Amino acid sequence: MAILVYLKDIKLKFWWQTPLIGVLLALAILFRRHFAYGARAFLIAMILQGLIIFVIERRKFSRKAFKNFCRYNILVSLIVITSVIILTIVAPKFIERIITTDYRILYASYERSLMVSFQFYGKAYGLLTWILTILGFFVGILTHVLVRPASSFIIIFGGFSLIQWSLFSRQLGVHYTNHFTFFVVLGIVSLFWTIWLTIQENKRLLILVFGILLLFINVVIALTPIPISNNLSSFLFAKNNPPLVRKNYDKFVDFIKYLREISVEEKAIYIASSSKILNDSLVRKAEEQLYGKNNRQLKVLKTPHIDSRDFYPLKEILQSQYAIVVNPFQHFLPAKEQDVVKVIVDAFAENWKIAQDFKRLPQQFKLDKNVVATIYQRTRPTSIPTILNTINLMQERIQPLPGKESNWLVIDQQNKSEFLLSKNKTINLKTSFGKNTVTLLYFGFLPKVITINGNNQYSKCIEFEEFSLKLKVLNKVGNVINAKELTYSARNSIDFPLEISSKEAAYLILEFQGHNKSNNKSYCSVHIRNLAVANSKE
Repeated sequence: MAILVYLKDIKLKFWWQTPLIGVLLALAILFRRHFAYGARAFLIAMILQGLIIFVIERRKFSRKAFKNFCRYNILVSLIVITSVIILTIVAPKFIERIITTDYRILYASYERSLMVSFQFYGKAYGLLTWILTILGFFVGILTHVLVRPASSFIIIFGGFSLIQWSLFSRQLGVHYTNHFTFFVVLGIVSLFWTIWLTIQENKRLLILVFGILLLFINVVIALTPIPISNNLSSFLFAKNNPPLVRKNYDKFVDFIKYLREISVEEKAIYIASSSKILNDSLVRKAEEQLYGKNNRQLKVLKTPHIDSRDFYPLKEILQSQYAIVVNPFQHFLPAKEQDVVKVIVDAFAENWKIAQDFKRLPQQFKLDKNVVATIYQRTRPTSIPTILNTINLMQERIQPLPGKESNWLVIDQQNKSEFLLSKNKTINLKTSFGKNTVTLLYFGFLPKVITINGNNQYSKCIEFEEFSLKLKVLNKVGNVINAKELTYSARNSIDFPLEISSKEAAYLILEFQGHNKSNNKSYCSVHIRNLAVANSKE
């Protein structure tokens, strides 16, 4: 839509063009975040188009050329300002995330090389389609069938979209072809329209019929469920993308049914798999389709999938009562980019200490492509020494640190705690506890003098007189080498900063516990914002 509005007058002489283009670009970005690349390509194409107009006008009207060029660039700036204002008003949190989050680093695991990107998007349409597209613009301009200012803008926009996606985004996906489809369609339409206007009737009908036949074959090859030769598809025609079909549908239904049978009390399930054959989202959706939204029973934990974007799967595997591991390892990106998934597969394959807290169930399920799903059931809670052992192994296997890993872990058997990673790399903790201890473990770098900062938003206790916060410092083997206990009345807040010293600290533990319990319903709740460990002066 923004292209159509701009092409109404490429010099932006209509007053309504500037605000409308700004609004449309903002809406495109809100619709899908990756359309920000398209908005940037659009603005760059506008600037280059304005420069072309300036060069042409300078030869004819040297006095007015610079004035018109300045006016044009001011209007382009107003388009940018309009888009920013719309985004700020409609989606202020979106703008905040854009400013505070480096999405390039966060999604680095998705990035591919320049050559791989060009090959993927080349094969997405097929070499024949790209030849027809380029030929359409070339012949259209050469024969003066296409209006040059409009066609040059489309070519600049489409070309820069392809270049910037391959150089900067470098992410692969069928849905990302939306950035180039308009360029391909306009190029082919331009070719057919030029043929219709410039070639004699008998010949043009023959050429057009032949061209349409080629495009029809291209569509059939791209969408047919029948397997097509890879050489044929990758060279001339579009890559084959058949409908997603599960060949052993009945077996997968049995798999979901079995999970419901063993998880009648909504026990947490962790799925160490990340492919179209099996993943956590697929199991949730399958149960919903089979039994309806109101009859969902499975409690499938969220699986971290991507190293650059996610976190260690520590909290999830500790909460789980069942763990599902598949063989061979299932991943949709290169395996080296999904170590946060593979590490759990390795834990059970290599019989880590944490895997010994589970027992293997006899039932196995053979899914598509000979993928076998094995189910493990928890037999005991995981101890602190085992957790520390698992952390060490995960840190060795997953390098560098996952993008959203906070180095904090809540150990809460009742699952009444939650914490979120803040933009400033601190955490926000909400927890409820009674006589049973809630433990917060920090496994990042620790200085000789440890200072714990935070902001206690509230602390309240129901039928408890007081609660305690124990600070423990552990060495590499998990032995306590220093500790202190702080006690607070039911109405008092935790007074930050907290400080404890130790020379060989490897881990820090914070334990919350209520005291003077009067009945089973007694509890305390604590909410701490911006919790972090900082260096302290010695």
